[in-house]
Amino acid sequence: MRRLLDADFYCLRKSKLSLVMLIIAVTIPLFVVLVYVGLRFMAEQTAEEGMPPIGGLFSVRGILSGVFSLTGNIGIIFPIFAGIIIGADMTNGTLRNKVIIGHSKAKIYFSHLIVTIVFGIVTVTLYALVTLGFALVFFKYGVELTPEEVKNLVYFFVTGLLSYVFLSSVINAFALIFKTPAPTILISVLIGMGFGLISSLISLIDYSSFKYLVYLIPTFANGQFQAGISDVIFIEGIISLIVFSLAFIFVGLGLFVKKDIK
Repeated sequence: MRRLLDADFYCLRKSKLSLVMLIIAVTIPLFVVLVYVGLRFMAEQTAEEGMPPIGGLFSVRGILSGVFSLTGNIGIIFPIFAGIIIGADMTNGTLRNKVIIGHSKAKIYFSHLIVTIVFGIVTVTLYALVTLGFALVFFKYGVELTPEEVKNLVYFFVTGLLSYVFLSSVINAFALIFKTPAPTILISVLIGMGFGLISSLISLIDYSSFKYLVYLIPTFANGQFQAGISDVIFIEGIISLIVFSLAFIFVGLGLFVKKDIK
C-alpha cells in the first residue's frame, strides 16, 4: 500500500493538471472579490442617486459563504481535473500493470481514494483561505466575531471540508470504473449540483415538519452558514456526509473489484 501511495502521489505532484488546478484555486478568489468590489462601487453610486444600497451583500461573511459549495466555482471545476488525473491509470494502462505485478484491487482503490481526498482538501482549503484573506483586504467581516460566530465558522469549515471528502469519494468511485474520464466528470458534477439544487429548493418552503430529514441532505448544513449552523444541523450534516461518502466508497470498491482489467 505504501508503494502504491508513493507512486500515486508522485503522479499527482508531476501532473501539470494538478498544478493548473491549484493555480485556478488561487486566482478565482481574486476575480470573485474584485467583482464584489465593483458591485459595491456601483451600489454606492446608486445610493448617491437616492436609491437604497444593497450593502448587506458586501461582507467577508457573505463572500465566504459559497466557497465550499458543490455547485460553485471549485465544486464544478475540481471534478473535471480530478476525474482526468485519477482516471489516467485507466486510460494509459498503468492500472493493468499494477494488477499484473501483484497489487490487490482493494489496495489500488484505496490508494487512489486517499490521493483524491488529499487533492480535494488541499484545493478547496487553498481556495477558501485565499478568498478569506483577499476579502478581508476590501471588506469587513460583516458581524461581530462572538464565540457563537466563531463556532459557526468552525462548523462551516468542517462541513465544507467533509463535503469535498464526499465529492472526492464520488469521483474516485467512477474514475476507476469507466475507461474514459468524461462519464466520471459528468456524473460527479451532476451529483454535486443535484444535492445543491435540492438544498436550495427546500429552503424556499416550510420544512419544519420534516426538518430532521432535511438536515440529512449532505450539502444542507454547509449552506446554512449565513443563517447560522446549529448543533443539530452540524451533527446530522456530519453523519450524512460520512454515510454518503462510505456508501460511494464501498459501492465503487465492489464494482472495481469485479471489473475485468484488460
